[in-house]
Amino acid sequence: MRCSVTDPDSPPDKGGQESSHDDTVGDEATTAARPASPEDVDAHLVIDSLVDAVLVVAPDGRIVLANSAAEKLLGAEPGSLSGAPLLDFVPQRYQRAHCAGFERYVRTGEGRLPAGQAVDVAARRRDGVEIPVEIRFGRAGKPTPEGFSVVGVLREVTERIRLERAALLSRYLQAVVEAAPDGVIAWSPDLTILAVNRRFTEMCRLPSEAIPVGGDVVELLQRYGSLLREPQRLLDAFEYARRNPTEAQSLELTLADGRIVETYGAPITDESGTLLGRVWYVHDATERRAAEAHRDRLLRELAAVQRAQQFLLDASTVLARVSGFSESLHALAAAAVPALGDICIVDVLVDDGRRIERVAAVHADPTAQPLVDDLRRRFPPRLDGDNPAAQVLRDGVSRWAAEMSDDFLRATTRNEEHYQLVRALGYTSFITVPMIADGQVLGSITLVSTNSHRRFTDEDVKLAEELARRAALVVAKERRYDAERRLSHNLQASLLPSDLPVFPGVDYAVCFQPGTRDAEVGGDFWDVTTMPDGEVAIMVGDVAGHDMQAAAMMAQLRAACRAIRAETRGPDELVARLHAHWDQLGLARMASAVFARLRPWSGLLRVASAGHPPPLIVEDGRPWFVPIEPSTPFGAPGGGASLWQGTLSPGAVAVFYTDGLVEDRHRDIDDGMARLAVVVTEHWTEPASAIADHVISALLGPERADDVAVLVLRWLGPICS
Repeated sequence: MRCSVTDPDSPPDKGGQESSHDDTVGDEATTAARPASPEDVDAHLVIDSLVDAVLVVAPDGRIVLANSAAEKLLGAEPGSLSGAPLLDFVPQRYQRAHCAGFERYVRTGEGRLPAGQAVDVAARRRDGVEIPVEIRFGRAGKPTPEGFSVVGVLREVTERIRLERAALLSRYLQAVVEAAPDGVIAWSPDLTILAVNRRFTEMCRLPSEAIPVGGDVVELLQRYGSLLREPQRLLDAFEYARRNPTEAQSLELTLADGRIVETYGAPITDESGTLLGRVWYVHDATERRAAEAHRDRLLRELAAVQRAQQFLLDASTVLARVSGFSESLHALAAAAVPALGDICIVDVLVDDGRRIERVAAVHADPTAQPLVDDLRRRFPPRLDGDNPAAQVLRDGVSRWAAEMSDDFLRATTRNEEHYQLVRALGYTSFITVPMIADGQVLGSITLVSTNSHRRFTDEDVKLAEELARRAALVVAKERRYDAERRLSHNLQASLLPSDLPVFPGVDYAVCFQPGTRDAEVGGDFWDVTTMPDGEVAIMVGDVAGHDMQAAAMMAQLRAACRAIRAETRGPDELVARLHAHWDQLGLARMASAVFARLRPWSGLLRVASAGHPPPLIVEDGRPWFVPIEPSTPFGAPGGGASLWQGTLSPGAVAVFYTDGLVEDRHRDIDDGMARLAVVVTEHWTEPASAIADHVISALLGPERADDVAVLVLRWLGPICS
């Protein structure tokens, strides 16, 4: 007899189909096809009544007898097994070994196992599904030339294997989990508890017998749900595991007594990937979480201290960088958001403490700044009002609240519009601290959180008070400085001409801007007078230094120039005489100046310079600088003077200026002069006063270290001498 392995992709043979074996059907098959005798019928009835599946297989490997239980076990239609190759019901991976063993047995009657001994094998049903079966086999009838027929009794053992596996798994799991440091519980796919260790019951604070192996895990969850603060979270996680049995999951739970447990669930599978159950590991993380929380709190406090120190350093830098009372406070408010709050408002006492002026209000969100500007403009606090800023300014005591109730907002706002405005800004928490210097309350700083998670604490108040203390020192200094600066600038203005004489045929304007970075007076000066012959004499200059000595020397130089020029015939002679008599004048510092004389009846302009920038001329919209070769500045070695002269066309504009207009530490003099030419050319047809305004606006910023003098002169055209 020959036994060939079937193609796994071809369908199994059914009764009456061509055999997969090469040899012919034996006598047993022929006998099976003959009419059955009464004895055969009785045997068939007996076999068919058996619960176990029975197969009789001829030596050629074809089934010659199968009962109903066999047909049911193998998923075959009634009567379809007779004549079918047994190999059709052997999984392909076992067919080669099956053929070798079957041929040996039918030929010799001997097998690897004694006859009648049960062995577990895999069988393949008609639909291709494999099932585990227990089979006992032996020889049937008398041997033929082909060999013995074989009878096999089969029984499906799926449930038995499942139970055996579950028992083995339970014993294995119980041994493993008992040694685990964490709590462990495992259950089977049918939700039967397979293993649970002592640590798990200890964590649940239950006696060891309270969670029996073999019990129902669902009943366990329902019975002990009260151990959790949120039992539904565990039930939801359990339901997720039921719907997704092959996925792992993590879950943190808080027990009713406050302990925190971390859990991890994972599927249990065998080497073939078959799901055997699920295991949950439970770790008590209470102590670790407490240590982490303590560490995080310390880190947050350290970070807060570092941020506070860095902010105070940055704020001090900002305050030191700007000058001016209002500028300093606005810079402070801008630096405070969003580091300390969403809104920063600065109020100061003015008019000897009789009135509150809101000098700065800044929102961290630029889109909300218009609302803050509206609040500042329309609703500044009144000194006798209930606004926290007014209260702090009255008594110098900080006020704050982590939450601002609706009643509080209504009590501290003036009217419904004011209330709706702060509601629109989303006020939720505030701090108001006083700015105190030399025992005097100068103002207050208010920080507000708006619609955010920030709520102010005592630590925030301490930081705000430290900020206010530093700001108060700067504010006090700025107030003293502003007073001194106003005094010095008033003094400087008193030393310069107060009245501008009128000259026929000439339109002119003078603009003087003192420096903003110190309280000392400077040495910039100018003068416009008429000569006895009708010429207009012009003088613009600068004495080195920014102090009272520079101002005094400026006054002396102006007086000396007026006295000497009456005896000179032109500006070059005036420059030469000043160089020659500088030491006799007792002027200890250097100075630069440009001198000019204009004849209104002809437009003749004569210019001389002592180390000073040249005048700018714009004629018919064309700018050019007077090509004068300057002498050295007064007080420097050298001397002498050169003269430039030329006739202006009617309407021409001449601009005289000091170097502070065109030169500073951010811009060199060439760039400044080029910018001056552009600005004057753009507006040269306008009146002299308008041109001067444009020049000041375009070339000077709010902060400047030097004084600036600008004289703009237009020759209108010839007049009678």
